[in-house]
Parts: sequence; C-alpha cells; structure tokens
Amino acid sequence: MRPVPFFEADYFSHDLRQGTVFNRSGTRQCFMPSEMIAALVGVMQDEVGPAWREVVARVGRLWGRRVARRYQRELVDFYNRPLHEMPMRELVSLLEGFFRYQGWGLLTLDFSLAERGLIQARLENSAFVEIVGVSDGPVDHIVCGLLAEFFNQVSERTDLECVETECCSAGAPACRMVVAITPRINVVRDQLALGLPHETLVNEILTSTVSN
Repeated sequence: MRPVPFFEADYFSHDLRQGTVFNRSGTRQCFMPSEMIAALVGVMQDEVGPAWREVVARVGRLWGRRVARRYQRELVDFYNRPLHEMPMRELVSLLEGFFRYQGWGLLTLDFSLAERGLIQARLENSAFVEIVGVSDGPVDHIVCGLLAEFFNQVSERTDLECVETECCSAGAPACRMVVAITPRINVVRDQLALGLPHETLVNEILTSTVSN
C-alpha cells in the first residue's frame, strides 16, 4: 500500500523521559495492549450479557465523534483548507491511512453506490476481531462509530449511521460495513442477526422506499 504523506515522518513524536507519545497536533496517544481490551470486553459480557454490543456501540459513537472532530482539525491545519474542498480520492486515502497507521486494520472504502445513498467499507486484519476472537456476531462496533462520525463531519450531517453486515469473528472472509442515513439503516437492523449475506442486506437498503 502506498504511504500517506500526512502520517509520514513527524506525525508521531515521543518524550522518552516522560514516557509519552503525541501526534502532530499535540494530542497524547494511548497505546493499550490487546489483553487489556479483551479483559474489558470480558467484563462487559459478564456484567450486561448480550447487551455488551449495544454498550460498545454507544461508546463507539461517542469516541468516534471526538476522534473524527479532532482528526478533521488536524487535516484542516495540515492542508490549510476545509475537508469539503479536498478531492474525494484524497479524503479516502486519508481515512484508510488513519485506520492503517493507528492499527485498526486495512480499510477499503467503496463509493460505487454513493449516489444511491450508500457507502460500503471492507476491513481486513481487524484489531477487534483479533482481540475478541470467535463470536456469534459482529465485534467492530467502535470502528462503525468512527466511520459514521467521520462521514457526518465531512458531510456536515448528523443522521449517518454505520453497521457491520459481516464479521470475520462470525466466520466471514472479511468485515464489511455500510454507511447510510438512519432510516435506511433501520430497514435492515432487525435482519443483521439473521446472518444474511452483505449483498442481500445492501439490496434491501437500496430497494427500500426511504428517501435521502
């Protein structure tokens, strides 16, 4: 994969004496071992049972909103222009690069259905899949929160959501997600637990009568 200039060279800086790492904008970075995240997921599963996914999803939206806003400020400061003036190809490269350089996995965005109100995403080597392991459902809820909030920031909307339609933890070859407005996501929300193929769920959204 081609390097992304924004993340090269001096994006990260560190203070060995203080034991701290900062990014280009001066935000302190937190590196957590996979064992710690796995333990947190385990505690939530013990405390709230199957509802742990909903808890993590809410955390993902809150955390994603903060990260997306901060990332947007970093990009605007670096490129000296607002995001909506940047070419889409460059924006895609920056978001995919963010996932790769931050260790979340290899993200590929698909805008082939964007004119019909749908963005697709494919995530390989997902950090959460590696941490959680085998599961009976999706585990990339925080990733979904980040994607939804990033596109809300770029589009200056507040009604975009992201759900995972297929997950490697449940046996899929790759993790796949869709981003769309809330009413369109609601069309398939009840079907996500049925294990239907990604293409089937996408078709359900596209053929729904909900308008953008």
